[in-house]
Amino acid sequence: RRPLLFGPQAVSQYTGGQLSSQNKFSECLAQIKPDIVMKTVTNFPLSLPLDPTADLNQDVPESSHLLYDPRFILPYVSSLTGEDVYIDRHMKILESNVISLALMALSSEDQDMRS
Repeated sequence: RRPLLFGPQAVSQYTGGQLSSQNKFSECLAQIKPDIVMKTVTNFPLSLPLDPTADLNQDVPESSHLLYDPRFILPYVSSLTGEDVYIDRHMKILESNVISLALMALSSEDQDMRS
């Protein structure tokens, strides 16, 4: 299974005709900006449901456009750490701060977000 790329790197790869190359774990995590992850951790929406189609019973802060959506990042990182994905640079997961985000998700009011 190929790790999923997103953003400009995915566009350039798929328009450049390099579909046969294997995406690396480190390349996928490089798309995630550690400073934005930490801002997301410090402003983690505790009542946010994991289901993106669920009604939001909270006001969305004005600065939310500067944060990552935990409903995207957490499943994305989970897919990158599957047993069939080769992790080429182990420390990259620590450098990206996504472990902090996963730990913060354990404080969520939503049971699905915690699991």
